[in-house]
Amino acid sequence: MTPTHALYTRDLSKYYQTPRGVLKAVNHVDLEVQEGEFIVIMGPSGSGKSTLLALVGGLVRPSV
Repeated sequence: MTPTHALYTRDLSKYYQTPRGVLKAVNHVDLEVQEGEFIVIMGPSGSGKSTLLALVGGLVRPSV
């Protein structure tokens, strides 16, 4: 049986323009989560975890 993707992203990015230059909050992320699978998103403060969740949740648009 072929696994079913519950979540699938390829080359997902979100950049913000700041006075100091471009901030790459999420930079070319590939992610596959299979149906029934549990994952954990970990990282230090400011590493883009919340931005990634907002992107896959459709709350913000990705950068082109």
